[in-house]
Amino acid sequence: MQTYGSFGGDEPKREPNFAEILCQGYLGMSFGAKGFMYYHYYPFYSEGSLFTPNLPASWRGAKSRGLTDLWQSPDDSTIDDQEALDSALSSGILVPNEKWYAVNDFIDYVRRWESVYVDLENYDSQCAADDPTVSYVTVDSSYWYHIPENPPPDSVMMKDNAEDSFIQIGVFRSVGNRQYFMLVNRRCDEGGGRWVRCTLNEQGTEYISVSELQANNWETKSHGYGDRTFAVYLPPGTGRLYRVTRDGHSWGDTTIAVSADIRGDILIPGSVTVNSGVTLTIRPGSSVLFSGDGSLTVNGTFNSQGNNLSEDSLISFNTFDDSKSGIIQPNGSTNDYLSYCKLKHLDRGISVSKSGSSKVLIDHCEFSFNADEGLYVTGGEVTVTASTFRENGDDELYLYNTKATLDLLTVTRNANNGLYANTVNSSSTITNSTFLINGGGSAITRTKGGQCDSFACR
Repeated sequence: MQTYGSFGGDEPKREPNFAEILCQGYLGMSFGAKGFMYYHYYPFYSEGSLFTPNLPASWRGAKSRGLTDLWQSPDDSTIDDQEALDSALSSGILVPNEKWYAVNDFIDYVRRWESVYVDLENYDSQCAADDPTVSYVTVDSSYWYHIPENPPPDSVMMKDNAEDSFIQIGVFRSVGNRQYFMLVNRRCDEGGGRWVRCTLNEQGTEYISVSELQANNWETKSHGYGDRTFAVYLPPGTGRLYRVTRDGHSWGDTTIAVSADIRGDILIPGSVTVNSGVTLTIRPGSSVLFSGDGSLTVNGTFNSQGNNLSEDSLISFNTFDDSKSGIIQPNGSTNDYLSYCKLKHLDRGISVSKSGSSKVLIDHCEFSFNADEGLYVTGGEVTVTASTFRENGDDELYLYNTKATLDLLTVTRNANNGLYANTVNSSSTITNSTFLINGGGSAITRTKGGQCDSFACR
């Protein structure tokens, strides 16, 4: 990727601006690129060119800049050849310039994608100005509007001509054959941000959702049956990654009276209850999104087992609108299973109320950024292994009147206690677990019973 300009000679070339550096990266990704190199890092002097007096002092002696400038004190001698520049580089200070920050902006965003993007296969990419439809994605229009946060009404939007719709569309599929696509805004000038109105071209009765990859979760942009139309804002030079899910579901106030085996996106805006004697199975690769007062109460058996931490194999529980209002309650008299799940931005990660010897078994799960506890358990038995609890709003784990077996846990950055154990069974154990940076409470608070051994508490 080019990050330099060329000064002097018959045809000097300007440097790419901030948005153009971003755009080079996102365009490469829209064609399936998996690695990037930036040329060049240091200021560069070409033999035969001399210091140009009208360049800033930080460019002294360089024919073009890299991602860093060379700072020198004013009394340093002029650098007029490569040897002098090499010497200065070894003793001077390299200072990041605006191109450095553009590269880091791109890298920071791509790191959010890497666990998903690295396994995707690209099978088409083209500009909407040439053809607005690529496979199942159509860019209906691009238009300028001065408020990025809210799409404009049709009456005030300034629509681009079709031949000026400089939006790149890249289409991908995952190992599990799930569909993804990228949109890239190729406009890189100031004021080049664009709203883009798209249609997912699907017919029939399948329930479909389109989600955009954000920092910590997939944010649903559109969901329903048949064709899906939605609008997104792309700043100059930027790209975004989207996931398409078919055979999804939307559950309002619902009672599930027969066993259900589900894979896909599940939107829960209402109160969903699974009856006693009924099993709800959520398959790997699914995403459960709560909104408003959405809740899932399982009085039967809850079976949510991913296979590993890859995008097509884990199971995600999150909120549609970041309201932190969703709650999952496995309260049945049978055993419940969760493995390779991520539970984020909910009210509580999981709120369990058991009786007798019924168990909830949790393995390789992450509980983070929930409004209250990450895991709240009363009664029965709970086994948690190889799981992470971090940055939840109250205790990371709250255990009351239960038998707990905890092993290989990482508990960190809690707002209150790392673990609050109240009247737990005397045979409860914590082993091989680490507690870091507890908040207002203690790493572990015990009021009665239980034992703690073989864990680090720092």
